[in-house]
Amino acid sequence: LEPVVTKENGHWGFITKTHTLQNENETYRIKGGKENKFEIREARGNLYLVNPDTFHHVEPTRGMGDFIMRAAGFTSEPEISATFSIKTSTLILAASDGIFDLKVWQENDFIEFVSHLL
Repeated sequence: LEPVVTKENGHWGFITKTHTLQNENETYRIKGGKENKFEIREARGNLYLVNPDTFHHVEPTRGMGDFIMRAAGFTSEPEISATFSIKTSTLILAASDGIFDLKVWQENDFIEFVSHLL
């Protein structure tokens, strides 16, 4: 559930948003859930969603697994931000959240790397 990268008119770019508490829409979604039990804490410059009953915490707000965080508003429900057609020669590259969350790649570095593949 990380950003999707596309090349349109010769330019690479992200067409989806990162699902973290840095994304205002995700913070609003979590705060709007009346049944959600959560705390938001900051550590090392990142915001984390914390389940106050278990103290389990995650940085992304959407993903597969982390069932213990559902009470805090974490969800596996995808956000559909765009639909588009692709040609049969289109490259689709999927990456886990660790590529961005662990700062292995910065978004611009990732786009540059992918553009050199083609």
